[in-house]
Amino acid sequence: MMNAKSRLTRREALQFLKDILGILEPEFKLVSDRVSLVNEVIQAFSEEIPFQNLDLLSQDVNEKHLPTWDEIHLAVLQKRGGLCYTLNVFMKELLAALGFDVYHAACAIFHPDNHIATIVKGLTHTGSRHLVDISGYPIFEAIALDFKVESNIYRHSFLQYKFVLENNLIVRFHCRDKHDSLNMSSSFLFNGWVRFCEIDLTPRHLSYFNCTMARVYTDPNVSFSFFKTLRLLRFPKLKAVGVKDDFEFTEGANHQLNFKKLSKLEAISFIKEHFSQFCGSEIETALSRLQFFTA
Repeated sequence: MMNAKSRLTRREALQFLKDILGILEPEFKLVSDRVSLVNEVIQAFSEEIPFQNLDLLSQDVNEKHLPTWDEIHLAVLQKRGGLCYTLNVFMKELLAALGFDVYHAACAIFHPDNHIATIVKGLTHTGSRHLVDISGYPIFEAIALDFKVESNIYRHSFLQYKFVLENNLIVRFHCRDKHDSLNMSSSFLFNGWVRFCEIDLTPRHLSYFNCTMARVYTDPNVSFSFFKTLRLLRFPKLKAVGVKDDFEFTEGANHQLNFKKLSKLEAISFIKEHFSQFCGSEIETALSRLQFFTA
């Protein structure tokens, strides 16, 4: 029931893989190695489609709203991307159009149902479940969820992470050494790991998220507000490049993130260089609504 017909056609999905993500011979790979194709889609998507809140910042208060499917579709086709809702709603529809058995899963990042991810069923064998999650943190493969207690430790870009089964939830932990920039409270620390996200594997219809995700886009008083911060991030050649508030960052040797403080003009220049899909006027509008830039 949850895996209803995709809003994309199979032809549109295959064209997206070829034209936007640059994936060669996806029809052949769908038959020869479905797991490798899913991982290639995740990696190419992470390279090309940014996680960003620039669009949200550039909107007037009375324009802010939960994106519609048409807006999500256009944002991804234009390589503008967006927040996790935009990225993961599109990803689920894309995989469904390619013939994968998928559904939405509700996640809690410190607060209930404020994140959405995709579960792929039967990818490797009958009954298997894999997590696909596109966001501001790098997860470059479909994660098998058939472990008994704890998953392997994964390392993608700057992030080390793992998953732990707790009752009916899958809990995602980030290694503290690779997570210092968030300045998490020690209450979230467990033996050097940050308890980052709880994943409920119950299949959810997209409408389940209407209220909680709408608050992310419309309520400036939610605990972590994308109205008050700046985030742009993508992973060309699977290495991070982005902006966090008034700092640029690039991934260097040993997956270390190198930060540099920016003035407002420097931030505009950096975004134009690395995120050229955004025009100068909308960048300036977005940054003018943030208080932490100096001239």
